[in-house]
Amino acid sequence: MYDISYSIGWFRAHRRSVGKLETHEAHQLHDQGKLYTVVASEADRTLALMEIRLEVACVGVMFLDEKRRVVLSWTFSALGLDGRQAPRGTCFLTSVVGRQFDDDTDKAAFGTSYDYGFDGTCQVIRENLRTRERAESQHHVDVSAHWEALPAFGCYEPFLRRERWTPIDVARSSDG
Repeated sequence: MYDISYSIGWFRAHRRSVGKLETHEAHQLHDQGKLYTVVASEADRTLALMEIRLEVACVGVMFLDEKRRVVLSWTFSALGLDGRQAPRGTCFLTSVVGRQFDDDTDKAAFGTSYDYGFDGTCQVIRENLRTRERAESQHHVDVSAHWEALPAFGCYEPFLRRERWTPIDVARSSDG
């Protein structure tokens, strides 16, 4: 269980939240469908962030490392990659981006992105950000765990479950 607080946003360069919001202020933004940020912490350490904007049915989730850098991010959307709409009141995990850092800077050394379609299509892009080497592949995967009801205010746990998603082992895949 996380300790939850709210803010207007997250300032990545300084690795901190900006524009602290009181619970009632965040609740009002939620009800209006306006953008606000959920800060999920444990023992005074920020572990994850959620940017919620219900007017466009979008939820962004960012998991942080011990240096408060974004190492894993998810985008849930009601709009599929092919332009189809998710059923009303739901959203779909359309994008996952993982980053690896090999020093204390905010500059990632490696990145992998996964873009999913409602039908289970998945495009994977692996990138060595130092050398600009890039590999792309296509896959078909089970996306049944990618669907989620849009969050009610204060009910963020389903979006903060890291184990919902299993990366594709590109090296072992025969799909691409």
